[in-house]
Amino acid sequence: MQPTRRTFLKSVAGAVGAANLASTTAPAAADEFSGEWAGDGERVWIGPQFWANRLQDWRLGAGRLECVRGDAGSPMRTLHLLTRRLGPTPDEFEMTAHAGAICDGPPAHDAAVGFLVGAGGDTMDYRAAALIHHNPGPGGGWFAGIDGAGRAFIRSFEKPVEAANEAGTQHDLPNEIVIRLAGRRHEGQYRLALTISDADGRTVAETSLEVPPDRLTGNVALVAHPGSGKPATRWWFRDWRLAGAKVEAHDDRACGPILSTQYTVHRGVLKLTAQLMPIGQSDPQTVELQFQQDENWRTAATADVTVPGYTATFRLTDWDAGRDVPYRTVYRLRDATGERAWHWPGTIRRDPADKETLVLATLSCVQQVDGRVDAGKQYGWSKTVWFPHADMLPNVARHDPDLLFFAGDQIYEGNPTRVVRQPAEESLLDYLYKWYLWCWTYRDLTRDRPTITIPDDHDVYQGNVWGAWGKPAREGDPGGLLGGYGMPPEWLNAMQRTQTSHLPDPYDSTPVEQGIGVYYTSLVWGGIGFAILEDRKFKSPPSVIKAKMTPDSHITEKGYDTRQADLPGATLLGDRQLAFLRAFAEDWVGQEMKAALSQTIFCNLQISSRGETAGQLDKDLDSNGWPQTGRRKALEELRRAFMLHIAGDQHLASVVRQGVDEFDDAVWSLCAPAVANLYERFWNPDCPPSNADADLPAYMGRYEDGFHNKITVHAVANPVPNPQPGQFPDPVALYRKASGYAIVRFNKPARTATLEVWPRYVDPTDPSTGGQYAGWPIIVKQTDNYARRPAAFLPTLDVKGVSQPVVIVRDASGELVYALRTAGSEFRPGVFALGEYQVSIGEPGTKRWKTLALATLDDDQPKRLMVDLTAGS
Repeated sequence: MQPTRRTFLKSVAGAVGAANLASTTAPAAADEFSGEWAGDGERVWIGPQFWANRLQDWRLGAGRLECVRGDAGSPMRTLHLLTRRLGPTPDEFEMTAHAGAICDGPPAHDAAVGFLVGAGGDTMDYRAAALIHHNPGPGGGWFAGIDGAGRAFIRSFEKPVEAANEAGTQHDLPNEIVIRLAGRRHEGQYRLALTISDADGRTVAETSLEVPPDRLTGNVALVAHPGSGKPATRWWFRDWRLAGAKVEAHDDRACGPILSTQYTVHRGVLKLTAQLMPIGQSDPQTVELQFQQDENWRTAATADVTVPGYTATFRLTDWDAGRDVPYRTVYRLRDATGERAWHWPGTIRRDPADKETLVLATLSCVQQVDGRVDAGKQYGWSKTVWFPHADMLPNVARHDPDLLFFAGDQIYEGNPTRVVRQPAEESLLDYLYKWYLWCWTYRDLTRDRPTITIPDDHDVYQGNVWGAWGKPAREGDPGGLLGGYGMPPEWLNAMQRTQTSHLPDPYDSTPVEQGIGVYYTSLVWGGIGFAILEDRKFKSPPSVIKAKMTPDSHITEKGYDTRQADLPGATLLGDRQLAFLRAFAEDWVGQEMKAALSQTIFCNLQISSRGETAGQLDKDLDSNGWPQTGRRKALEELRRAFMLHIAGDQHLASVVRQGVDEFDDAVWSLCAPAVANLYERFWNPDCPPSNADADLPAYMGRYEDGFHNKITVHAVANPVPNPQPGQFPDPVALYRKASGYAIVRFNKPARTATLEVWPRYVDPTDPSTGGQYAGWPIIVKQTDNYARRPAAFLPTLDVKGVSQPVVIVRDASGELVYALRTAGSEFRPGVFALGEYQVSIGEPGTKRWKTLALATLDDDQPKRLMVDLTAGS
């Protein structure tokens, strides 16, 4: 009797319910594995010992494991065992599993079921090797199994397999088969012997193959291949077992049920989000947050798991940020032997307010695999899987950052697997599959330090996005040029919860259209205030412009003056975020310096790479160089508080000094490089800057970008299209694109920010491995973020009683001119028009605070004003 097909996903929240379904690991020997599934419920996630390719293609149900993807021509799917692998010793092993086809009629002749062994080899990170499926290529291992025609095979998964002639070879498969693969040493080689039996032990097919011993080290996995039949074949499994002296145990490599945590601490409020794998409806629905006290763990709070998204967010008030506090999140997962508590630990760091220098690490744009056509077949899995970025993460950690900032594109919708946009419930699992890779990569950093994570366009499954205040995208507008979001609001809110629910509470939590939530807010940490922005959500769409453009928003119309594109009413940050920035500029409690964090920089630092326009200034409406008035308003608010601006998105690392009315009269901007990218941008215009300097690279200096915004380029890390042999280590395709990360060191006593950009493969503690990209480091003074030339001055303030007072200057109408915390007790306020001003000075929130009415001085009229803020003055 053929098993009947079950409904895969009845709802995002629901039909993944399960109880007593986790695989048990109760082997006779420590290195053996026994996977048994029991229960009548259903769950998408297989268990902590496994990684499924893809997440949405596998499920547990009715006491067995099923690969539910059966579309004709669908890729070969794998389920990797994380906690066991085949080691490098030439010892014996044996693996067995029961399996069967789920289909109407006989399986497709080219469908197949079996094992993958030796995946990734001896050198590939086990997490990277866990992605191996579908595409054969160097490092792929060996595929042993039986096809739908009843033919047993053992073949290299390093090269494509030619289709077999099916004429006269079809044999009916039993409803249940037992697959047994054994490995034995044999005359200097390794003999793999495969036997396929029915449920009664009768042999159905068998084969063997001699393989080199050095090609049998690595991951093991179950394989389900649907083939090309219509309908194609799905497969089920149970009783997966692995034993032998060649088997290595790695129980510490379990993945889930709590995959990662992110947290922030802001003015006495701790917010922490635990990211879970897709638990079942009948599984426990709460997570505990415990703190260590006197060597004991005590539960401080319990949070419900929010579905969709599978997050548990904690919010604790009156947090004492003066000490490091060990914590652990706890989830109690039921398996066939009962309930087991799984822990994910970390440390809530103390506020480094007393440190002279706060270190911020900035990362963005995380492609997981080399997505070029046929890259895997040509270069192999070890060179084309960049996940889990193990070459880079230790180097980031060596800086011991106090704060992490992920500026967007934590995932790419089509990488490492093709995008799924509908149905919504399956697309959410598709997002989680990709988001989990990000969590798996960075969780050892995020568990122990505050983290700011903001999504960008690819995180919302769009190549570009102009949010237009949250409206739905119009059907048939794949590039989004008409504005809005293409994914449903429930999906978008779930995605935002996974990435931003641990941030401080939003400044104004009112949702935008469709009920889509917002997250723009501020964070004060280590004496630095950070404004966290949403570049995309309120931005106007390109469709308001009547000019010829590419499907991805680059204006190509000859002779078009982009100043015409600065249309009335076109917005960038929108009024709500501008009001937030104004309020943040005036708030200096606990802050000595400020910075703004956003997805991308406020200019269009890019040249065209298209045909006859190659080398000319680009006109990309996706950049924050447009709309120009929106850019201007944003920069005016940033400079009121002398904020450094830090962003990502562009893939092109750069440092730019922004201009509004004149060159250099606004803030400095740092764009971090991509961690790993496919799309290349360049800045090497075919015209010189207005202040060309023979001692500097030709692309450095003052330019007007493609939208006539004034920018001064101080550093750029361009990709290298044609590297010389030995110029970069492997993988050259990744490193030649100037990939890496940025470090910002806020020196509070000096009131400077040191901007660093590092190649991902360089050990910052070992100069022999290389250094920063050319042009870095760059040191920026706080006051240089508002270098507009004053038209006049107010009296010099000589403050007594506060060593580093906050100075807030307002014009006669009460509008903020600027605000900052001075580096000393003396400050000469410059202003930009003659007249009277209100100057507030002192320590905000205390009695040491005064507001004075002052007027501009005549030219060269010296005047000092003593301001006594001592107690009782």
